Amino acid sequence: MEPEHDPHRTVAPDAAKRSIVDVVDETATTVEGDWKVVSGPRLGLCPGSNGSGDADDEVGITWVYMREREAAGDPTSPVG
Repeated sequence: MEPEHDPHRTVAPDAAKRSIVDVVDETATTVEGDWKVVSGPRLGLCPGSNGSGDADDEVGITWVYMREREAAGDPTSPVG
């Protein structure tokens, strides 16, 4: 028997924040380059978290953390 899926599973705030920061930082390190934090880590609304699809529902929150770097090459050129 498969475990029941809980769409409203919660995680401790500090653990959620750490997970997001770790994923973004590890990804930036893997891609390399001069990455700068442009937003966060901060709390943001989780659009449609109640299943309504309404971006204005206030049922859930999420951590937002964004970094960026200058483009390296032409993103429209074919890879390979």
